[in-house]
Amino acid sequence: MKSLPERQLEFLQLLKKQPRWITGPLHMRGINDLLAYLVMDLGGAVSVVHFSLEEENQLTMVAKKVDALSFEERMHEQEKIFFHLMLIALCEAVTVRVDHFLLQAFQGECTYSVLEDSTRGELTTKFKFRRDILGEYELDFASLSYGAQQLAYLTPGLKVLMEQGYGERQRNVYCYPKGVLDFMDYELNLKGSFYQYTFSRQYVEEVVDGYHYRIGICFGSTGQFRTFTNYRELKRGGAIEEGVLKGLMMGIQEVARREDIEIIIGKSLLLKRLYCIAAVAGKEFSFIEREAPDHVLDMPELEEVVSRVVYEAVLELEDSESVGMVKLFKRQV
Repeated sequence: MKSLPERQLEFLQLLKKQPRWITGPLHMRGINDLLAYLVMDLGGAVSVVHFSLEEENQLTMVAKKVDALSFEERMHEQEKIFFHLMLIALCEAVTVRVDHFLLQAFQGECTYSVLEDSTRGELTTKFKFRRDILGEYELDFASLSYGAQQLAYLTPGLKVLMEQGYGERQRNVYCYPKGVLDFMDYELNLKGSFYQYTFSRQYVEEVVDGYHYRIGICFGSTGQFRTFTNYRELKRGGAIEEGVLKGLMMGIQEVARREDIEIIIGKSLLLKRLYCIAAVAGKEFSFIEREAPDHVLDMPELEEVVSRVVYEAVLELEDSESVGMVKLFKRQV
């Protein structure tokens, strides 16, 4: 196994060659991704994560109900906390405190110590990114809040707080016990009469090969399509949207065939009336290890899974709802 300094050196060399790989064109995209991955490093039992933006671009993350013993063991094994190691490589200074365990790092040099008092399952991570790697940047509360909200969508039941602790103090709290369905209900209620004619409301949730799919769809007077994922490939590739549209068209065509209704349907017609929020989350990341095939999500396969899930959901709708959906696209004589 490579030592911690060797792994950090690899990170730094890669980042210096491709700095936008982590920061993105506006810096914040990659930083938000990394914050989400830090939470994934903590394991599945975490119930609350509190981020605080302080002066001079310092961030603090406090997580509740962390399995401290397991995290300490993984911290010493190094590769089990991959994204915390990346954080150490990216930052001027990092402090990680969980129960009796304390890790301190300054420009990649780490020291470990054991303290007398305990934090009782609470983990605190403080860090500040290095400008010699990321260049000039300014952490933005609104952009960080968007990342916190996306993390909450992808982790139903996790309560995520984003706070600005200086200047104009601000605080946002995100928690969606039912994931995207909670958000869809909120959006529909917020728009009120704008969506008063919504129907064929359906929520699909399925786990396939370790990937958790959550898709909420309905039809109304106008359309909107939003996707959330912890995979950078999905953000670029559009496989979720393609899969949803393909599954809907197949389902609507099948219902039309059964009911002997002649229809005209296409992606553009669907998008005019379709309100959809979809999320895909999983445990394997292609964030860093691009060359490892096990960490790369295959787009055609993903599209097929999504289309199948949505197709089956359409056929499971009550007859009145499925026929009502089909009549949206009925050929006018």
